[in-house]
Amino acid sequence: MTKKNDYENFLQALGESFALVRKRSQLTQAEFGAKTGRGQSAIGKMERGPVPNVSLRVIYEMAEAFGVSLSELFQMTEGRLGKDGRGEDAVSWTKVAKVVDKLPKEKKESVTRIVGELLEMT
Repeated sequence: MTKKNDYENFLQALGESFALVRKRSQLTQAEFGAKTGRGQSAIGKMERGPVPNVSLRVIYEMAEAFGVSLSELFQMTEGRLGKDGRGEDAVSWTKVAKVVDKLPKEKKESVTRIVGELLEMT
């Protein structure tokens, strides 16, 4: 079994955060999938994580469908990382999310594209 890197740990904790928020909203995976234009299978995979190459756009759209900001979602995820001791650099994700949340829509889309391209390079 290979050791997960920080990014995979983040995605695992992010999926757990999505599951928690979805359950608090009292939605099934199928209901949430319909709300976001994704299938139940895709939601299940995302929640179980880590899903490699997930784009910031997908994360943003899912957070928006839940009515939470990226900052809130990443803070939840950071908390999950801290509890499990799976990552030390989660705060950097929170800082990025806070900055992105404050950007106008066009700039958010540009940042999303750039981050997606960077992640594809790793």
